[in-house]
Amino acid sequence: MMSQYNQQTSLGLPEWVERVGAYAGLWVTGLILLFIERRNQTVRHHARQSLLIFGILSLIGFVAWFVGGVFHVIPLLGGLLAAPFVLISGLVGTITFILWIVLMVAAGFFPQFRIPGTQRVERLLR
Repeated sequence: MMSQYNQQTSLGLPEWVERVGAYAGLWVTGLILLFIERRNQTVRHHARQSLLIFGILSLIGFVAWFVGGVFHVIPLLGGLLAAPFVLISGLVGTITFILWIVLMVAAGFFPQFRIPGTQRVERLLR
């Protein structure tokens, strides 16, 4: 008899490997697993959560980096105007790295781990 968190997966890999894999490549592997994994709802949950969290962080980081780059070309004041956006971009990168580690560990050991507040938005990705 299979336990609740060791169910069959579409790829034939152990469930915990797919759960951790949903976060391993940030939003990219989340998106891939969301399309490929059809059987296991726990893996799909982690894929949706990965896509949501890392997709938003990637978008924020890119916009901050881009705006900082645009401001940086302005003569004289460019560096001063770009500084907050460079700091935001670095902060987003640090938060992304920390969440990447935490979410992979959580997915491996706590299958039903959810980041509070993501359930409502996750429904859009079903």
